[in-house]
Amino acid sequence: MNNKVFYVVVLKSVSDKRGGKRPQRNQAWKEKIVEFIASIPSRESHYGREKHPNKRYLSSDLNVTKLYTAFLEKHELVLDKPPVSRQWFNEIFKKEFCLVFAPPRVDTCSTCDGYNISISTSKNPNDRRTEELKRDIHHRKAKAAQTLMAKTVKDSQEPNSDTCVIS
Repeated sequence: MNNKVFYVVVLKSVSDKRGGKRPQRNQAWKEKIVEFIASIPSRESHYGREKHPNKRYLSSDLNVTKLYTAFLEKHELVLDKPPVSRQWFNEIFKKEFCLVFAPPRVDTCSTCDGYNISISTSKNPNDRRTEELKRDIHHRKAKAAQTLMAKTVKDSQEPNSDTCVIS
């Protein structure tokens, strides 16, 4: 290789300019997205709180795309080139919040509904604490009944068992 080729290849080579810094996402828009998602009504699970105590449930007729479209409409943004991409909206939705769209698998019973209404409307902290204790006792009894039912079903499946479960 002669000196001219070496000079052109090594010293005059142009960098391809790939990679590098990406533009920073606007913090003000992130705050608007977080505020919007936090304003969506959600509810907690009933008996399934043990595994995911912070998980909240959104209406099952919603999805991230519908929420993104509603966000753009709320801020009157044009869909041609919005300052917030759907991908970024989805990323914030997944990382910042513990929300899912499926309704809880277990419906609430009327007793639990009564306790929850009493707790949420009670102005006296002592009354609220009493209702919370009643609700917790009710949940423990329900859990014990579920455990007993599971044990009984298992026993009924044993050979030569006298137990019969009709469900």
